[in-house]
Amino acid sequence: MGRTKMKTIQSNLTMAFCAVALLVTSVSASTVSDKDLADHPWQDGLYSTITGAFVVPDAKPGCKEMKLKVPGFKKDLKVRASLRGGKAPLVVILNGTFGRADNNFANLWTAWLEEAGQHVLTFDSVMSKGFVEASRHGVPGNLDFEARLAGKVVEAFLQQSGARAKVSKIGVVGISYGGTLALQMARLDQEGALPFKLDAVRAYSAPVSFAESIRKLDGYYSFDFTKVELFKTFYNLPRELPVTRSFEARKMECALARAFREDLKEAIDFVDGTFDADLKRMGAPRIGLPTGDSPNLREERISYAEAMNFGHYFGGLVVPYWKSVDARNTAERLLGYGEMADVLAQTGSNVRAILAANDPLNADGSVAGLLKSSAADKVTVLPRGGHMGYFDAKWTRASLLGMFDGGMDGTGIALNR
Repeated sequence: MGRTKMKTIQSNLTMAFCAVALLVTSVSASTVSDKDLADHPWQDGLYSTITGAFVVPDAKPGCKEMKLKVPGFKKDLKVRASLRGGKAPLVVILNGTFGRADNNFANLWTAWLEEAGQHVLTFDSVMSKGFVEASRHGVPGNLDFEARLAGKVVEAFLQQSGARAKVSKIGVVGISYGGTLALQMARLDQEGALPFKLDAVRAYSAPVSFAESIRKLDGYYSFDFTKVELFKTFYNLPRELPVTRSFEARKMECALARAFREDLKEAIDFVDGTFDADLKRMGAPRIGLPTGDSPNLREERISYAEAMNFGHYFGGLVVPYWKSVDARNTAERLLGYGEMADVLAQTGSNVRAILAANDPLNADGSVAGLLKSSAADKVTVLPRGGHMGYFDAKWTRASLLGMFDGGMDGTGIALNR
């Protein structure tokens, strides 16, 4: 990619963000300046997203693993927790998509929160194999149901860890899909449907529209580049300046989509095998992974699953299962739980959604649309950072640690102007 083309792209990005910034001012949302993100210099949202996935923080959390007996779960649930000696706020970290509790994002944020003297609880994503094996709650993807499950996990922790007497406040922090889940918990809190009260909710890089993000990810996927080629190109890319190489957008889009799909194929195989009998009993349509006595059955199932995208997963597993449980669970209803503007409108003033203007999982114009909504005053827009690429920035640390500070975002930015 030549210098002229790179300058054109940067110029277009700058103009696009300026337009968003002007709109933000008009609707009383909060923006973060370039200066606030000086330690995250990457202007390209795809590059930010990809390199962010490879950051291994120096900070090591002191949290320990424990098992919870969650009401309704089939097995004990493993969680990771840090409990301070005295009374302090509890922050619950909800991980993204198929994320494990022991991951770079959660570990760094746990270390920050521990250093600030707060209690921390985190567990595998509600979509992950470990969580579903314990809960057996059904095909992952029903955000309303999963938010209620997350509430049960937190309540079980408060009762069984001895934390209840030590907890002064409760906050929920969500990452990506976990951010959408956090907003659902905020909605339930506003309805009085959780067994505890939430004092603060922060959703980082939650999709503006769950449906649009599915389409974006599926559209990025291609076989133009092999997995080996993508791994060699992007693994362990430097986050420090200067980087002399440039990468075409299509290659970065493909790398992003292939990374998500590696987890998806395993999830499809697991979910189909786990709930196959339930789907048959319900008379629900099935996606048709191979069954039988083939000695290569595992490989055949994975091969079939690898050919399926997020649209297939949602339409072929999530909707049929939950519609069989309750006829009201149409695709529109289930996808509606992931429409940020609608959900934010049903939450209280203790909620904040933080997203980057150049997040590659949001459709063009979606941030501008969000900022035209009645929920715009609950949104903070970062000038760059992609999808969670900014997770280790100094601004993010201040934002996270300031979540209980009376309507401030930890950086002096008023949240409800």
